[in-house]
Amino acid sequence: MSQTDNALSALASDATSFSQALISGRNAGTARATLVTAANDALGSFASRLNTADGGDYIFGGINSGTAPIADFDSGPKAAIVAAFTAKFGFAPTDPAAAGLDAASMNDFLDNEFADLFNDANWSSTWSSASDQVMQSRISPGETVTSSVSANESAFRQLAMGYAMMSVFGSGSLGDGATDAVIDKAITTIGNGQAALTAVQAAMGSTENRIAGANTRLATQKDILATQIDNLEGVDPAVAKTKIDTLSTQLEMSYSLTAKLIQLSLVNYV
Repeated sequence: MSQTDNALSALASDATSFSQALISGRNAGTARATLVTAANDALGSFASRLNTADGGDYIFGGINSGTAPIADFDSGPKAAIVAAFTAKFGFAPTDPAAAGLDAASMNDFLDNEFADLFNDANWSSTWSSASDQVMQSRISPGETVTSSVSANESAFRQLAMGYAMMSVFGSGSLGDGATDAVIDKAITTIGNGQAALTAVQAAMGSTENRIAGANTRLATQKDILATQIDNLEGVDPAVAKTKIDTLSTQLEMSYSLTAKLIQLSLVNYV
């Protein structure tokens, strides 16, 4: 689980860095190209983190651990985003006509058609090969825990949304108002993703605590069994026979005395 922890921590760090770049860039009027580069770098790291493998198994693949869960952005997701934009407005993000879009129109697209690209069906068909079902591990005779995280988690989708909108629309022909709307939406979306990611990390931390507790209990049981075995193996057979013979003699005497007491009757003494 350490690899999962490391990947989640790295994803959180990437999200923080990107969010800070957006906020400072928005306030300082940083050139779009700089923010687009940051978004593309974040997308590359995002796929790399979620495609982490351990011995040939992709740790964020759920039970479908034999396949890398996250697709390369340029191999499918980007085209789907451009297609949705084009279907909505009748021109591509790079078309000069995109400069005429205002903030309200862009927000409407981001909240609807763009957001729909990250619902269950579209995420699975465009972005992710992971299964929703994750690994379960038995840590004690009566206790099972969730021991993996799926790339289909809402936290990851929201991070992907934030990175993708800046990557595609920041490099297009949008005017300043629409671009500012994209930046603002990306900041909010990344923030939501960070909060959801924190919840995922907390759940994994709880699992690790349960595993540690189970290991402690098992170690205690092992020590008790080892002590009992040592006690049995450490008995001298001769001494044990003597003790058994003594106890047998005492038991026979007890039986004899009891029988005699039962036979006693005042009639015998009249």
